Amino acid sequence: MPASDKTDLATKPCAEYLAPYRRAVNRIGPCFEALLWANLRSQTARFRTISQMIDLSDLCVLDAGCGRADLAAYLVEQRINYARYLGVDAIPELLEAARGRSIARASFRLCDFVSDPTALQSCQPSNGARTPEAEVIVFSGSLNTLPRERAMAVLERAWECCTHALVFNFLSTLDGAEPCQDEFRAHRMAPVAVLEWALARTRDVSLRHDYLDGRDGTVCMRKV
Repeated sequence: MPASDKTDLATKPCAEYLAPYRRAVNRIGPCFEALLWANLRSQTARFRTISQMIDLSDLCVLDAGCGRADLAAYLVEQRINYARYLGVDAIPELLEAARGRSIARASFRLCDFVSDPTALQSCQPSNGARTPEAEVIVFSGSLNTLPRERAMAVLERAWECCTHALVFNFLSTLDGAEPCQDEFRAHRMAPVAVLEWALARTRDVSLRHDYLDGRDGTVCMRKV
């Protein structure tokens, strides 16, 4: 992406769903806390659940809302040898932090996957290098600032774009507690409604709701 476009994304008014991250980065920089996870344990629990539900070995993974590429770092640490990793994010400072980690077989693209309909179409990085299509698209935490209707529209587009599987987690309505983050009003989704949506698109669906004390759910949908 040209430097002028990068500057535009960094300085123009943020969409409401990006504003909490923009404020956090402006205040404390592109550190772990700017991702607005409750704590490192909850992030790791979500990554562990994803890796238990689908083997990402030898697959091209598109991480939508990748932040600092913590998912890629986790996969490397766990010796899960993905074929390619593309991190997509709309906050330039977070992507720069991700690039600075020099993660193997990883590339990054600066774009907003909510407003840009092309953001999830391939694993092509910002330098234009040719890479495979996105076999697996992952959303981990990156749907939490979206109202349900907008989140489901993003997931619909992601399902059309991936060639193998779509994996995403969400805050569950069954928890009944208010989100612990005070940076933003996180949006929750009903697990049964999410499961019904997934089953209407493929019969190969898994739902996990047995981690983080039922506060969170993860869905894995495979193409059949």
